Amino acid sequence: MLELSDYWYNWIDYTLMKKLFILLLLVVSACKNDNDDPSRSVFKVTMDSNVSIYNTQLWVILRDSENGELVDFKSIGPGLSLSFETNKQIPNDNLDVTFLSVDIQEVDGIIHNGYTAETYTAVQTGTEWTIKEPASGQSYTQSGTYNLSVVDVPNVYSLGLGDKYGQATSWSSHQGFIGGKVTLRENASTQIISVDAGSGPKYTFIDNLINNSSVSLSYNDLKTFDKTVRFQLPKLMELNAYVAAHEAYPGPTFYHYTSGGLPLYDNSFYSAFFVNGAYDIKRQSVDLPFLDKFSIYHIDLGVNGFRHLSFGPAPSSIEYIDPSVVTISDKSLAGISYTSTMPVLRRMTAYSYNDAFGSGPVRSFVTLRYYAGLDNTVFHQPIPSELIAQFSIPIEKVTYSSSTFWLTGDIYADYLKRDKTYLGGAFAAKPPFAEVSIYK
Repeated sequence: MLELSDYWYNWIDYTLMKKLFILLLLVVSACKNDNDDPSRSVFKVTMDSNVSIYNTQLWVILRDSENGELVDFKSIGPGLSLSFETNKQIPNDNLDVTFLSVDIQEVDGIIHNGYTAETYTAVQTGTEWTIKEPASGQSYTQSGTYNLSVVDVPNVYSLGLGDKYGQATSWSSHQGFIGGKVTLRENASTQIISVDAGSGPKYTFIDNLINNSSVSLSYNDLKTFDKTVRFQLPKLMELNAYVAAHEAYPGPTFYHYTSGGLPLYDNSFYSAFFVNGAYDIKRQSVDLPFLDKFSIYHIDLGVNGFRHLSFGPAPSSIEYIDPSVVTISDKSLAGISYTSTMPVLRRMTAYSYNDAFGSGPVRSFVTLRYYAGLDNTVFHQPIPSELIAQFSIPIEKVTYSSSTFWLTGDIYADYLKRDKTYLGGAFAAKPPFAEVSIYK
């Protein structure tokens, strides 16, 4: 017969064992880490095989956006596809995706090291990107020259001369005269000339051009454009303005070159108003010209701290926005902060270091660019320590250089969905689009 004391001893043993078992489960659960979770795909990227990278080494780097913790990094090149998997927890499922390019060249016994990191913040996990070759202008063969003479020109405020391949070359202008030897290109026997002598732009087409021919025009015979749009500035300011006309969108992929050059395509004429030292360094306004026969226009206006960029139908108006609408209060990498009296749709902040023109045997330049949405964001140093050591990247010398704020155009989430092209990791704008940006 089981005595009472035996019963209680057995019950106590059972209870203790049960508690020890539960405690053991809790300890095991507490000790469990991310490595016990199954890996999941968080990002995929493919680079088309026709992308030209020359001797540049490329890396794709992933960090979580909130804490900057490294997820993974891999090298990439033309024709390669990368899949990033991790068992780490990604806060808010947001990643910072960085494209790092490393370009090392030796010129005259001097080593030039170039490092560029383009970081796209708050990219949703599960995103897949394809990196494409930027669209470019048509190649052409020079077929000769012709002699151009335009007389009776009262003044030359701005001037454009070109064919379907772009701006014509080898010509000049001065007070009262435009002319010289103008380049001819194969399959481009028509050119357009546009002149603003102070009373608005005028133009004419020059047809049936052949090698060694001569064309004489009078400014008085030029025609007025079908439409002009005045871009007004608050005071005399240095201004660069470009207008490129197209009969149709130039294919499925379009890329604007931020250096100011424009890609040109078949069935397009180019009229450019280069307002610079050759004509008039400072302007308070410029009349942008448009013809009804062209349905698409690429417009690029640049003033100190301001840029308008668009690709689409001729606009009804273009307004200048003073850069003072945006104020930056903290330029450090650990806490970029800004205020704006106008809505900011997206932004880019750059940090750099450059001793490319120094005197040492090894010279380097480093550029970090961060693309972000509306929030004042903490930017994480994107390059892993392994790559910093491998390529001797002087990351500690990088300081703030500039910021760009887009006030019109795509919001940041839509910007990340654009077609992608590779040019130092840049993204393409797909037409039609129009955007205004402020530089600080």
